[in-house]
This record gives sequence, C-alpha cells and structure tokens, in this order.
Amino acid sequence: MSIATETNQNLPIQYDSDTLVTNEQQLREEIAALKREEEKLKEMDEKLKHDIEIIHEKRNVAAATGSLGDD
Repeated sequence: MSIATETNQNLPIQYDSDTLVTNEQQLREEIAALKREEEKLKEMDEKLKHDIEIIHEKRNVAAATGSLGDD
C-alpha cells in the first residue's frame, strides 16, 4: 500500500506503509527519550529550587541572629 503526497512542486512522492510504520516507531522512540530527559530535568530543577530555598533560610537565620558568616 502506498500513500501519495504532494511536494512544493506538486509532484507526488510515494510512501509505502512499511516506511511510514518505521518512521512512526522512530518518532515514538524519540518522544519517549525526550520525555525521560524532561523528567530528569524536572527532577534537577526541583533539587536546585530546594537547595536555593535552604540557602535563603540559612541567610534569614544568619541575618536574624546578626551572624552572616562572612568572617
């Protein structure tokens, strides 16, 4: 089975169903890899936000006690 599509010059290009299935599978794999990468980045982002929050808390405590730790 082939599917004809139009190019910019209106010349048909034939795609067979095996090629389309292969391309679809490759795209699915790429999407899955991107989702895994996105999850890793979200985890890193949350860790960094948590670390920043801890630093702010330490600075607030130091400022409240009058000790900024700059000695």
